[in-house]
Order: sequence, then C-alpha cells, then structure tokens
Amino acid sequence: LGTNNTIEYVVVAGGAGGGDRHAGGGGAGGYRTGSATGTVSSYSITIGGGGAGDTSWYGTGDNGSSTSGFGLTSSGGGGGGSNEAGGAAGASGGGGCNGRGGGSGISGQGHAGGYANPGGSGAGGGGANAVGANSTGSGGAGGAGKQWLNGSYYAGGGGGNPYGAGGIGGGASGHNASPAYTGTANTGGGGA
Repeated sequence: LGTNNTIEYVVVAGGAGGGDRHAGGGGAGGYRTGSATGTVSSYSITIGGGGAGDTSWYGTGDNGSSTSGFGLTSSGGGGGGSNEAGGAAGASGGGGCNGRGGGSGISGQGHAGGYANPGGSGAGGGGANAVGANSTGSGGAGGAGKQWLNGSYYAGGGGGNPYGAGGIGGGASGHNASPAYTGTANTGGGGA
C-alpha cells in the first residue's frame, strides 16, 4: 500500500508442509512489516514458495522458502513432524508429533510449534501471532496469524492431525487422510 511516495509493506515467507502419519502442522512463513519511500518498482522483491508435506512417515514436512524485499528477509516456516518426529525450526516452528516437541520460531517473525502428547496425534504449527497449540488426543490448532493494514490475515500455522483447526491467516486444518492439505495460497499459511 502506498500514498505520497510512502510504501507500507508486509514481507511474508512461504509456509511449511505438514507431517505424515499422526502429523504435526506446518509452521507459518515469517511475517515482517515496515515502510519505505519511493516506488515499488525501485525495489527488488523475491517471493518464497511453500514447503511440501512429508510422505516418509518418519521425517518432517519441507520448510518454506524465504521472501525478501525492501531490505528485509522473512524466513520460511518449519515443517511439521511425522510419526514420532519433532517439528522443524523456522520463522514459525512446525508442530510436533506423537510425544515430540514443536520446532522453535524466530523472534519478530513467528512463534514455536506445539508439543504433541503421546497417542497418535499432532500439534499445531506456530503462527505469526501465537504458538501452535499442544495436542491432547486430537490435533492441536495452528497458531493465529496477524492482520495487516489491508484487513487480511497472514501467516497462520497449520493444524495437527486429526482435525486441528488451521490458524487464521491461511493455515490449513488438520485431517485424517492423505494427501497433505496445503495452506491458502499467497498468505504464508502452514500446511496440514
């Protein structure tokens, strides 16, 4: 958004993929805002893509890719854990799975993923505005994203398996089926 040569911007990175089998939700991409002067065309902008969901049963979903622009870089989200794997670290961390912890987040960009209690469920991935919820037999909810000046929410964490709600801001809701669900395009939301 810009008026009178002032640009208000949000730099959101790619959300991560969710895990597989008792899956943790993917962490949201990094969220950073600021203002600049000039025109948008005078700045170099690189937009990062989302990470793919895990299909190995024992790894993590792929981390999202970084987005850079206006002198800032936002890091990609951390992948959700699978089976008995913890979530990966990222701008927001992925949710843990079946007795494992979530990945750490980056201060100023996002929050950590949740811890998954043993018993076959996944925790929520972290979001820009909140940590991912721990699982308590059902999937943990993804952490909430943040609302920008245009009224839209960005960078919500993915929900854990089964049926953890996706975080507002594009996070996918958890489910009990394959293939993985993706976060909403162009929001930085984590997958499930």
